[in-house]
Amino acid sequence: MTDPLSILAQALRSAGFDGVETDGLTLYARTADALEFQATADDLYRLSIRYAVRATDAERADWMRANPKGRLEIAAGETELTLSLPLDADLPKALLDWAKLVHAGAVAAVEWRRRQKPLYGM
Repeated sequence: MTDPLSILAQALRSAGFDGVETDGLTLYARTADALEFQATADDLYRLSIRYAVRATDAERADWMRANPKGRLEIAAGETELTLSLPLDADLPKALLDWAKLVHAGAVAAVEWRRRQKPLYGM
């Protein structure tokens, strides 16, 4: 098991992530909160999750200041959190960081959605 995706899959299982499955060059898994994310591994490990809300530039900037390890971008109209890691990263530590980032992103996404409700007539 020397390919990076297999190494990441094993590290995710060892760290307690659920539903770790590989589909071609993409790996899928869930956090303890049942938030599904995906990962790829080529020259970097790249873990990402999309939240079904479009955070504003200011909201994303504020969140990234508070959570500098994660990066928020807009992808396909949704807010996408990404953590990129070198292939020689300390995966057990990085995956603990990832779980915290995903949770913090989910909490923020709920707040962003609540702020937008008046815009959508909810």
